[in-house]
Amino acid sequence: MKKRLLDRRTLLRGAGGAAVALPMLDAMLTLGGRYPNTAHAAAGMPPRRLVIFITGEGFPMTEWRPIPGATPADFRLSPFLAPLEPIRKQSLLIEGVPMTSSFDPRQQAQGHPAGAQAVLTGAWAGEGTSYGGGCGKLAGFSPFPSIDSIIARGIGMATRFPALYFGVGAGGTTPATRAFVADGAKGISPQGDPRAGFDQIFTDFSAAAAGESLAAAQKRRADDRKVVMDAVLGDLRALRCQLGGDDRRRIDGHMSQLGDLQKKVSLPPPVAPSACAKPVRSAITDPAFTNAPALMPAQLDLAAMALACDLTRVACISVSHSDADGGAVYRWLGHDTDHHNISHLMGTDPRGRMTQIGAWHAEQVMYLVKKLQAVTESNGTLFDNTVVLWASEIGNGWTHDRKAPAFMIFGGGQGYFKTGRYLNFGGANANAHNRLLAHFLPYMGVPGANVGPPEYNQGGLLPNITTA
Repeated sequence: MKKRLLDRRTLLRGAGGAAVALPMLDAMLTLGGRYPNTAHAAAGMPPRRLVIFITGEGFPMTEWRPIPGATPADFRLSPFLAPLEPIRKQSLLIEGVPMTSSFDPRQQAQGHPAGAQAVLTGAWAGEGTSYGGGCGKLAGFSPFPSIDSIIARGIGMATRFPALYFGVGAGGTTPATRAFVADGAKGISPQGDPRAGFDQIFTDFSAAAAGESLAAAQKRRADDRKVVMDAVLGDLRALRCQLGGDDRRRIDGHMSQLGDLQKKVSLPPPVAPSACAKPVRSAITDPAFTNAPALMPAQLDLAAMALACDLTRVACISVSHSDADGGAVYRWLGHDTDHHNISHLMGTDPRGRMTQIGAWHAEQVMYLVKKLQAVTESNGTLFDNTVVLWASEIGNGWTHDRKAPAFMIFGGGQGYFKTGRYLNFGGANANAHNRLLAHFLPYMGVPGANVGPPEYNQGGLLPNITTA
């Protein structure tokens, strides 16, 4: 009996005598399979969201790189990133975190296919039947899922769609063309037609019904948390009677802290925002890349509204894809050569065209941000509760560089990420990009410590990324 009480007391007190906090309660509820581990949504806070924005053919690092100052917070944006100036202080610009896992001996691809399979999975292209980038092997999709799939698996039960995928000229079904990978080494194809996307998401959608459904679900979650809290407090009271004076005082202090938490749990749950409304179905009839200037806002509008209505908390956007010979010509920018071939050229002219393309992509990110900023939630705006990750499968295109690529994070995500900085981790293998990707698991409240194989997560989460 004494040993049982000691173990029980240790559990209730938590590590180091800390009070039981809401994240543990959420984890308890998750064990029952009813709700995801979204501790950050407790006490009336809106849920966190994640948008992943993938553009192919890499970034010319000399053109992308911000102009550094005396401190990480003292930097200026390059022309490549200039459209993002309004959110510079909400940006975390990172380079020098290598895709170390993409050089693993088990890698079945090189160049663009290798990078495409590594960028979000933290792993390598597996065996398959597709072009592997000139390495003399045939490649398949990564044996590890991408972070969107990991998160969707962890919290997807909370929303109608665990994740949504939107594409603009993002055709193809090979490892070179698909950065999003599901469990079982399956590439995920984005929906490239905004009309079909509308039909999938909004045909039978009612904003009023969605608001009622969301409020009801949130109320059930709050009620369940209260039941757990009451049970814990009752357990503590019963345990208190069996303890000595010092332990009783510790229990009393702990119960007082739990009482404060119980009041927070009882706060009214948030409801669907007033901005949640059924959008207008796009009139675009040709989803080819030549129509990208019209396709982009149509797709981003769908993604923003799906997030605003809490139909999903993970939205993924692919613009073209890597290795897209002849398929992605930015004619509206005055180009007559496809993005892939431009990315492999040296000299001032191709660098200028790559900057034009990059700035156009940055404009699309800014368009989405403005959409998110226009949605009011209980603690600010939808953008305050969202993080946008922008990445590509390589750094410099003409070398297929995967040792010092760029990753961009926009939005603090309820204060999780420490933004307003430009960081260069130097490209050391120890700073593998797995350790950066892994941050998105705790950010979204998903259990687990690794993205990709454990050996590329050595050292834990990459330091100096968060506010904690």
